[in-house]
Amino acid sequence: MSSDARATFPSMRTAWAPVLLLVAASACGVRSDPFDLPGTAGGGGGGGGGGASCEDAEELVPLEDAVLEGTLPAGRGMLEGWCGRDGGAEDVYVLHSMNNRDILVAVEAVDDEGFVPTVRIEVDTCGATEAVTDEGYTELCRADGTAFVAFAHVEAGHDYTIVVDSPEGEGGDYRVVVSYQRPDPDNCILHPESPTLVQGGYFLWSNGLGSGQGNIQGLCGGPGTENMFAVRVLEPGVLRARVTSNTADAPPIVDIRRTCAVVATDRCEVGSPGGVAEAFVDVAEPRTYYVTADHHGVGPFSYDLEVWLE
Repeated sequence: MSSDARATFPSMRTAWAPVLLLVAASACGVRSDPFDLPGTAGGGGGGGGGGASCEDAEELVPLEDAVLEGTLPAGRGMLEGWCGRDGGAEDVYVLHSMNNRDILVAVEAVDDEGFVPTVRIEVDTCGATEAVTDEGYTELCRADGTAFVAFAHVEAGHDYTIVVDSPEGEGGDYRVVVSYQRPDPDNCILHPESPTLVQGGYFLWSNGLGSGQGNIQGLCGGPGTENMFAVRVLEPGVLRARVTSNTADAPPIVDIRRTCAVVATDRCEVGSPGGVAEAFVDVAEPRTYYVTADHHGVGPFSYDLEVWLE
């Protein structure tokens, strides 16, 4: 991780990045110094931090940017997630969301040893060892020990638990920035195929995705791997999209939005396992839409995506 990763955003236009959204491994200067944020939750880098369990999680103030800082001691913790490197101590924060907003999450290495915590955002659950449960699901889970920048989403009426975790026997200082920002176009992770449609135009794409946490959040969930396509629509009409799941236990999700931000979603639908999800939007004038083929799970996913304008 370069030392300027905290002050810049990367530009990534590929659907094959095997990490969570917007990994800050390089910088292109899309926006400078986004982390000059008011307020600090936690122990200010000198110990303390959030709560030690789900029951005593430190509450974050809705709609206020925050910097979560603390020190995780080397040892054994109480909570484990599904994506690994989480047997050590953890700090727990909770946000009771009052609005639908996109948020930026930035995790930095702040000590001389280069310690970077595992970070999870769990929706309506806490301490889940599976990515999807009856109560909720894990929206973000990053456990590869490198600093990163990601975008997540919070929805009104839901609880979001942020767990800052560590491998068993390891610890160190951490700094996690939580900021109410939406991704701009240069921050989208897009499939390299970018179809252009006129009346009667049709686009078909088939793909097989590996297991793991995905990059793109959505109003219909979808914690697993996915592909997002920028679809240029040149004429008015009705834009339709259909995702067919070729994986028997994977419910497909189709998502249509006006930018890659979740708050710009026009329509999303979830199908039955191994079934079909279909959505449409009325197009009044030429523009680019972002169409995502996703699934509700973290296992492998094979799909067919159809997009057409009528």
